[in-house]
Amino acid sequence: TGRVRTASMRTRAPENDEDYNDGGAYPEFHVDQYPYGIGRPMPLVPLTFICGFLGSGKTTMLKHVLENQEGKRVGVIVNDVAEVNIDAKLISKKQMSDEDETYSDTVELENGCACCTAGGDLMDSILKLIRLSIRREISYDRIVVEMSGVSEPKNLREEFLEAQDAHQVFKYVELQTMLTVVDASHFLELYISKEDIQQRPELVMKNDPSGEQHIDSTRRIVDLLVEMIECADFLILNKCDRVSSSRMENLSEIVSNFNPTASVVTCSWGKVPLDVVLGAPKGKGVCKVDDEDDIRRAVKAARQAQGSRKQQTKRAREDTSAETFPSPFGHVSFNQKGPEAAPSQVEQGAAQDPNFSGKLKPRQQTSVAKRFGISTFVYSRRRPFHPQRLMELIKLLPVKVDSEGNVVDNWKLTDSLIKDEMEEDPKEGAEGAQAAEGAAADEEAGAAGAAGAAAAGAAAGEQADADASAKTAEAADAKKTMHSIIRSKGFVWLANLPQNIHYWSHAGHYFSLEGLGNWWVATNPAEWPRNREELDKILADFERVPENLGSGRFGDRRQEIVFIGIDMDQEAIEALMDGCLLTDDEMKIYIQRIRPDSIVVDFTTTPPRLLRVAAAQSSS
Repeated sequence: TGRVRTASMRTRAPENDEDYNDGGAYPEFHVDQYPYGIGRPMPLVPLTFICGFLGSGKTTMLKHVLENQEGKRVGVIVNDVAEVNIDAKLISKKQMSDEDETYSDTVELENGCACCTAGGDLMDSILKLIRLSIRREISYDRIVVEMSGVSEPKNLREEFLEAQDAHQVFKYVELQTMLTVVDASHFLELYISKEDIQQRPELVMKNDPSGEQHIDSTRRIVDLLVEMIECADFLILNKCDRVSSSRMENLSEIVSNFNPTASVVTCSWGKVPLDVVLGAPKGKGVCKVDDEDDIRRAVKAARQAQGSRKQQTKRAREDTSAETFPSPFGHVSFNQKGPEAAPSQVEQGAAQDPNFSGKLKPRQQTSVAKRFGISTFVYSRRRPFHPQRLMELIKLLPVKVDSEGNVVDNWKLTDSLIKDEMEEDPKEGAEGAQAAEGAAADEEAGAAGAAGAAAAGAAAGEQADADASAKTAEAADAKKTMHSIIRSKGFVWLANLPQNIHYWSHAGHYFSLEGLGNWWVATNPAEWPRNREELDKILADFERVPENLGSGRFGDRRQEIVFIGIDMDQEAIEALMDGCLLTDDEMKIYIQRIRPDSIVVDFTTTPPRLLRVAAAQSSS
C-alpha cells in the first residue's frame, strides 16, 4: 500500500538465446530441468539480503557460511570473490569456469556451495547461480546476497516487489529474509555522527587510488544506519569482543527497541549459527511489508510495551517492596469540542494489527531496559499540528544547524553509557568524565548567558526579570526533555497540508519531515487496494465515532509517532507535542476554511462500507 514509488529495477525481455551472454536477457528453464524430477513442483529458492557498512564483518560471516560442514548448499553473491578468502582445500577441483567463461568469477566448493561476484545487474547474478545449479543437478537451500555498504534496504525491498511480475528470476527464487550486520564497536560513533556518506567513503567502498569511483548518495550516516537496523529480520551485532559487556547489553537493548520484531544476535568474527544466516524470519518478515506497515508494526510494538509497563507499574504499587516505574501518560483524542479522554488502545493488543503475525517480547521490562532507562511510547492524537509551533519544537531536538548547514548541538547518545564505562575501564571512564564535564561547562555557560540577558532587562522591572528567568528555565527544561529522545518516527498531520501524510524521522543529529502522498481519506476509493487484508489495515487507521459506529470526518488523518529514548519524561514530551496542536478556536477556523472532501466509513456493515461525503456536507 506504499504511496511513494522508486524507480523499478532494470528489466528487459530477451531478444535471443545469445543475448544472455552479455548479461541482459533471461534464460528459459523448464521444471523438469531442475533437479527435482519430471512432474515434481520446483520449490522457490529463498533469498537473503545482507546489508551493513563496509568493515562490519559481512564478508567474514559469509566465509563461514560457505565453509559450513552441515550439508547446506548455499549460493552466495558477494562484491568480490577474491576477498572472501575461501580455504583452498575446500574448493572443488572441477570448476564450471573450465567449461564456460561466463563463470570465470565463480568459485565452487566441494560441499555444493558456490560463490560469485555481483555483476552490473543483480538479477543476472542470481540467474547465473540458478543456471549453475541446474547444470550441476543440485538445488540450493538458499541464495545469500551481500549488498554494498551504501545499499538502501527499503529501496531494495520495493524494487524486488515491483519486479516480481516482470522478471523471470522470480519463477525460481523469492525474497524472504533481510539481515543486517552492525559493527558494535563503532555503533555509538556512527549514531552521533553529523556527517553524510560522501564524507565517510571508507564506510561504503574500498580505497580507490584512481579516484574513478563515485558515491551516489547524500544521505546522513545515522539515517542509513537506522534504516539498515529497522528494515531487517535478523540483526547481527558483530565484534562484540571489542566492547564491554555492559555496553553490549545497552546496544542490544537499543537496537531491539529500534526494531522490536527482529532477532538480535551478538557475535565475534562473524561466527553465528548457520540457521541465523540461512533462517527464515519469524512471522511475516520485512520483505512482505511496505513503509506504512513498518510504522504500523513499530506502533504496535510500542503500545504493547506500554501495556506491559502499565501492568508492571500496577503490580509494583500493590507491592511496596518492589521497584517502581513511572506510570505511562494516558492517550488523549480530540474532537471539535476539545480534548477528552479516549479509551485505551493498549488493551486491544495484537488484534488491532492484522499485518503482524510475529511474537513480540515486552523489552521495556527487561533488567537491561530498567538499568539504562530505555523506554518507548506512542504519541497518538486526532488533531493537526500548527506548522510554525511544530517547527519551534523540532528546534529543541539535537538537530540545530548553522548558516552553512553544520550541526552545532553538543548532544551525546547517553550519559548512562559514560557512567557505566567508568566502572569497567578507568581510562575510558576518565575520558567520558572529561566529556561530561565539558558538556556541563557548556550548559553552565549557556545558563550564564541567559541569566545575563535576563539581568540586562532588569530596568523593565523585577516582574519582567522574573518572567524572563522563568521563560529561560522553561526553555532549558524543554530542551532537556527533547534531548532524552534518541529515535522517533511516525505519521504527521499538518494543518496547512490537510491532504498530505508526512513521515517524521529523527535519529541522533538527523531529522526529516517528508511527504508520503495523500491520506487514504483524501484518496479516491477507486485507487484503494482491493485486497481484503490491505483494506482492513487501512480501515483500522480510521477514526471511529462511538455514537453511530461510523468514522469521523477526518478519516485516517492523525498524529502517530513512536518515541524511543533514555530516561524520557513521557508526560512532559506529550505536553510539548500537545502545545503544537491547533487550539479549539483554531480548529473551528480550520474546519470552515479547509472543508475537506472526505470519506466516511460505515463500520456497522460487514465488510465496512465506504461513503464519499461532499465538501459542503462535511463542514456543516
